[in-house]
Amino acid sequence: MGALLLSGMSFGQNQQPANIIDADNLSEAELQHLNTIAPKDGWVLVKYKGEKYLRNFSNKDYMLSLFIQCADATQKPGYLVEYSDEYGDKEMGGLDFLSSSDNSFSKVIFYLDGKSFNDPFSDIRSKNFGDFYQAMKTAKVLKIEAFNEEMNPETGKQELKLNRGIDFKLANGTLLDQPVTCR
Repeated sequence: MGALLLSGMSFGQNQQPANIIDADNLSEAELQHLNTIAPKDGWVLVKYKGEKYLRNFSNKDYMLSLFIQCADATQKPGYLVEYSDEYGDKEMGGLDFLSSSDNSFSKVIFYLDGKSFNDPFSDIRSKNFGDFYQAMKTAKVLKIEAFNEEMNPETGKQELKLNRGIDFKLANGTLLDQPVTCR
């Protein structure tokens, strides 16, 4: 544990600014524990092997990857929420929970500072997506709610039921304009 703290301290001192990480200069151990040494206040730009990724480590149980300004115009914006190494029994780190390319939930809603944008990634050409993107730059908190459809025994009908809501802090909004590698 002490070695990890020391590596985290030297890591922080070598990076300018702290919310941009040159992962090519990290040790294998630092790469494996990036979520423990990365800033927790919002967006982090990770540079690795000539590519850039926009990540958010502010939720201890989940990591958010956002693909909003694709460096390759043939790729489309999206998102990925993965379990962190801290989630539950600490065995699910890196597994996908929710993504723009997976329809495992009946409904997904994005909120910025309490304002709903529904699922802005469902139509990236819409005004809603553009409004969401602009609002992300100054918002303080992103909440993503994922819903399942379940049978309500009282009504006998399928109804939406909240699976979970996940919050992320949104400092460093200027990083959203950085072209990144999209999936």
